[in-house]
Amino acid sequence: MDIDQEAEENSRRVQVRFFTKLKPPLKVPATSIAIPSNLTRLGLSTVVNNLLEAGNPDWELEPFDFLIDGELKNKLEIHFESRNRLQCELQDAIMRQIPDCGHLPHVQKPGSVAKLIVDFSRGGCS
Repeated sequence: MDIDQEAEENSRRVQVRFFTKLKPPLKVPATSIAIPSNLTRLGLSTVVNNLLEAGNPDWELEPFDFLIDGELKNKLEIHFESRNRLQCELQDAIMRQIPDCGHLPHVQKPGSVAKLIVDFSRGGCS
């Protein structure tokens, strides 16, 4: 994709409205907003986190699942897709998972990340 195609793709927007049956603090404003049409599940999750944080400065980032045209897009589905792709592309790589953690492990579980880094630097991650 060349630069012009990428700019055009990024400029395409769709109107969306987020809603849930959950109670506050997981309620976002019911107004429609325009978002880039090529946003991923992580991008959508970031938009929702920003909306929730705007109404609650103490909000902590959360990964969200989405139902889009009747199809569930969730973090587990993305995790397995990514994991399978990584295992194919990096056959000698060692993957470590941090339980109960989203896309910001260094923020959400800094102790666990630090331990993995220390173990790796000492050659003990096999």
